[in-house]
Amino acid sequence: YVTRSEEGMLFLHALFALKDEKLDRIEAPSALQVIRLLTVIENNAEALVEALRTGNLPSGFADKFVTDSDLTPRLPALQSVLKSQADPERAEAVEEALRGERAGLIRRLWPRMNVVMANETGGFGLYGRRLRLDFDPEGWLPIFSPMFATTEGALGVNLHARGPRTFTLLPRGMFFEFLPLAEAGGPVVPGSEAEFALRQKTKFIDEVEEGNIYEVIVTTYGGLYRYRLGELVHVAARNGTCPEVEVLGRKTMGLNLGGEQTFEVTLIDSVTSAFRDVPICDFACIEPQNLEPSLQHTD
Repeated sequence: YVTRSEEGMLFLHALFALKDEKLDRIEAPSALQVIRLLTVIENNAEALVEALRTGNLPSGFADKFVTDSDLTPRLPALQSVLKSQADPERAEAVEEALRGERAGLIRRLWPRMNVVMANETGGFGLYGRRLRLDFDPEGWLPIFSPMFATTEGALGVNLHARGPRTFTLLPRGMFFEFLPLAEAGGPVVPGSEAEFALRQKTKFIDEVEEGNIYEVIVTTYGGLYRYRLGELVHVAARNGTCPEVEVLGRKTMGLNLGGEQTFEVTLIDSVTSAFRDVPICDFACIEPQNLEPSLQHTD
């Protein structure tokens, strides 16, 4: 089926998640999606509790959430399944859990919850902090970022359940090259002399140095050749001979007012440290247009 909005999709996920009091983990692409799921639960508490109690979807559910007309004939079957699983006792427990504050909500809804598996690296770091501050201020629930992955493939795996958010690279998944940040510069024309010169400055996986920052270049089994991902990583340590990297975010997502190279993750750390006790929903940073000529920087 196709829902009309993200809220509709999350409503259905929330309904079936709330039915299971033994739920022990939540998996999502990023911490932001987990926050949105919990927000949908809060905003639709009455409708979700009633659906759990009676097995009936909210009146007007199809009109509000469903955009695929092919689902309409199948709604009675879905309704029949929910009806057969109506659980007044669980509905009462969920209703009681939702009466409390945001802090501790996850634990009250699902006492056996062990882990939230969601990305909170790079630009998603703000949402990981917000998830902890709003819903788990006591820090009993680990948020685990299992993989460093892009649309081009999996690049690394996190071997630290509660330790640093670093990823051991997977050298058999693709062939890695690393362009030192100082050499990365801006885009170049493919096949040009400038690109050829740039490619000669890359380092192999065994040549990167701890403490340095690199742009990742990959060659994949799918046919990408020396492809610049635009991802910046900081080599934090080594696992045996394989680098462990911290994901700094996209090269284009940062500030460069005067050549200072302020990364997205650094900006997030600075803002959240400055407002340590204030729940920040989100923020934007815009480069000023009235800088003195001496402070302006062109790339």
